[in-house]
Amino acid sequence: MKPASAVRIERVSEVGSPAWRAAIAIYREVFPTWEREPESLLARRAKTGEYLLHAALGERGEVEGFLTLHACPREGYALVTFVGVRPDRQGQGIGSALFRQAMETFDLSTGAPWLLVEAEDRAARLYGRLGMWKLDAPYSVPRYGSRDSTPMHLLAYTKGDRPPTVAGEWLRRVIEHVYAHGYCLAPDDPRIAAELAAIPCPVPVLAWPPEEP
Repeated sequence: MKPASAVRIERVSEVGSPAWRAAIAIYREVFPTWEREPESLLARRAKTGEYLLHAALGERGEVEGFLTLHACPREGYALVTFVGVRPDRQGQGIGSALFRQAMETFDLSTGAPWLLVEAEDRAARLYGRLGMWKLDAPYSVPRYGSRDSTPMHLLAYTKGDRPPTVAGEWLRRVIEHVYAHGYCLAPDDPRIAAELAAIPCPVPVLAWPPEEP
């Protein structure tokens, strides 16, 4: 097996290119239907520069994994929307390599001061070990094609030391934008109001995962 150090990470800017198609094939294979946004929306956002797609390439140039960033500089954040690795290359550090690069370069590539990621427990622990912090507020991810949501962690990172808190009003604006613009929820969708009402003020920013007793 090749270690993650054997891959190189490159920006994929041409929608429909071989690298793009290979990343989309991984996307279809590793993400459940409820978690996948329409591919036409992915392509449209990539064409406008709103989505940045980076691919991890193997020794022969084959795509072994990818990461997408949703750049929202006017709202002050960039959101890691998808990290996918080919099933036969999972567990070898490729996803971590993609994520580390995103943490190192997101502010320059997107113009946003904050990097965010939604994650279930296992992934949240990994991202925390890479340096992300947990925003201590209830958070759920809307399911595509459904009125349901899935509870997840919302993790964040900015260059410099971890702040003890962030303003609840700032997080409300960010989540409202993620829900309405990212997930395309209607303004009257009850999930938006429920999510915003649960955000404390201020929002504690926690080291993650918590230390074992």
